[in-house]
Amino acid sequence: MGNAYLELNNFPHAIASYRQAVDIDPNLSPALAHMGITYFKDKNPDEAIKWLRRALAVEPRSTDALNAMESVEGAEPGPRSHVVLPPSARNQSQFS
Repeated sequence: MGNAYLELNNFPHAIASYRQAVDIDPNLSPALAHMGITYFKDKNPDEAIKWLRRALAVEPRSTDALNAMESVEGAEPGPRSHVVLPPSARNQSQFS
């Protein structure tokens, strides 16, 4: 359901849906990553980074989380110092 709300740019409902999923399973990497993506699209990069870090802690090779983190870092002014990805994650990912 969160993905449908995200597609409609209905960020409050998307966040609520992803939060419900994370409440049920705190290690559900796709929900964590999409929470970060939603916060980024809602122009809240600090909160986006928090959720993307959680997703990457659970699943270091999550393509959704890695791509989103790249987007967040690219949108942030200044040096890219928000997250240090493990070498295995950096080497295995493909950024768009």
